[in-house]
Amino acid sequence: MLSAATSNENQSTDKPARVDMGTRQAAFADKQQFVEALLPLAEQATQNSPVDGLSMIAQAAVETGWGQQMIHSLGGQNSHNLFGIKASKNWQGDRTLIDSVEYKDGSASKVRSAFKAYPGFSDAMQDYVRTLENSPRYSEALKVADNPQTFFSELQQAGYATDPQYANKIMSVLDFVRSVAANAASSR
Repeated sequence: MLSAATSNENQSTDKPARVDMGTRQAAFADKQQFVEALLPLAEQATQNSPVDGLSMIAQAAVETGWGQQMIHSLGGQNSHNLFGIKASKNWQGDRTLIDSVEYKDGSASKVRSAFKAYPGFSDAMQDYVRTLENSPRYSEALKVADNPQTFFSELQQAGYATDPQYANKIMSVLDFVRSVAANAASSR
């Protein structure tokens, strides 16, 4: 993500502490805070879904660089878009235009696209679950949601992401997410 054009100016109540990065701010101080802050939101969003909350956090970590590379508006407002979900013509919420890297036939190129902007991270997680559950192209992935490797491979095959290493990147961070979640659960 290289530049932003317009976005949501809404404030959220589920925003973790911010780290100053000039006009743009990281949403989380570090990887552990990222997982700990998103864990209850993921649990709530996936409560009645086959989608695994920890897998969802791992995907958000890859999409946002652990919250350090959030999509922002030109004015520096966080879009809270944890999953790189693009805004279709039917999207009635706020949107942010950014240059992103897309892969076609194995080659990466920059493309300007509209991405969804949300009032908060909880909204983004709930929309992610709705997006998967309401789109027929993700039905095969949802059937194997209990197996993260297969789930993310199916999402990738269904066109969720164009990066040919997308599923592998998510799997490479899932163990860390699980570890932080286990530590958080044992300290409750």
